[in-house]
Amino acid sequence: MRNNRYWIWVLAAVCFAAEGRPLRAQTVPQPGSKGDKDSDRASGRGASVERVEPDIYYTRDKSGELVPLLNYSLEEIKKLIELKGEAASAPRAAFRLERLAAKAEAVGSDYASIAVELSVAMNGEGWVRTPLRLANLVLTELPQCLGEAEHLIELDSESREYVAWLRGKPDAVCRITLRGLVGLERD
Repeated sequence: MRNNRYWIWVLAAVCFAAEGRPLRAQTVPQPGSKGDKDSDRASGRGASVERVEPDIYYTRDKSGELVPLLNYSLEEIKKLIELKGEAASAPRAAFRLERLAAKAEAVGSDYASIAVELSVAMNGEGWVRTPLRLANLVLTELPQCLGEAEHLIELDSESREYVAWLRGKPDAVCRITLRGLVGLERD
């Protein structure tokens, strides 16, 4: 009996909190009815509760299954597709420098002995012109080229810099070693 009185007091407190107005559950308004959102705005009454869902776009994965793309707007998805198309049409470099190492030691006060090792990978077939620069290098040994590529290393007469011509399969790596002397500069 005492427990029932407690609940009666709680119910009375809730009713007084509603300031004498009867408590009612919210109803979902039908379009054109008195509780319709547009008519509520026109009459100045508060807006009704409505369900809002995020826009979910779907794409296919590698196996063909539909997967949702969450937290992306349609504009962002279109921009990513455009960027992918631009990247696919961009020209690819004929080679890539994978490693460069140099070791030098002063020989006297005017020169330094230097050994330069380069690892170059080819991105396509056919002869690839690979500028090595090193305009101030005077070779003291024949250049060495190890790997699965045909090679020719020459001094370009116009730029006065070394150039390696390489030919091999795509992704073939050629390791080039140049040894020589370079002049030292003083401040």
